[in-house]
Amino acid sequence: MPGASSFVLADRLAFCRFSYLEPKGEPPFRVWRPDWIQPQLPLGIRIEMAPLDAGSAELHVSTVIARLAVNRDPGVFYSDAN
Repeated sequence: MPGASSFVLADRLAFCRFSYLEPKGEPPFRVWRPDWIQPQLPLGIRIEMAPLDAGSAELHVSTVIARLAVNRDPGVFYSDAN
């Protein structure tokens, strides 16, 4: 339940799905997966949303794909020292 310290990013959605872009060594070379269990980060994240009330005149974003531009290895510890 939302409370006083809650932050609502999206409300009144019929659905919200996350997919993760996995690199492959053979064709099709990239595959969208519904889960992510790999130690490295995915190539991208797709977020699909649909409004609960589709008849509304408001502008609704239905799909967002974000590329992850990361140059660090998540499996390596990096020191905060300069």
